[in-house]
Amino acid sequence: PSYSDGVLLCPTALGAVVAVDVNDRSLLWGFQYPRQTNRFNQGFMVWQLNGQGVASNESNRWQDATITLADGRAYLAPPESDKLFCVNLLDGKLL
Repeated sequence: PSYSDGVLLCPTALGAVVAVDVNDRSLLWGFQYPRQTNRFNQGFMVWQLNGQGVASNESNRWQDATITLADGRAYLAPPESDKLFCVNLLDGKLL
């Protein structure tokens, strides 16, 4: 999870990120993104079998699901997608 300005962001690894308002412990917003689960799972299996890290056909994927926070924005790089998303920290709208 990542935290800033009273908002806790939690990646789910299921095609969504949720934001929780820590002051009143309520769900603030959710953001869904398209997943590429078949490609991700195939790459993971190759990684397990050959033990060499990420399979060559998966080298264009994000490796770290940590959400980066800066200037009221959240930058999402989910490993089950090959896209980078930027959302508003307070309302979750795609920027």
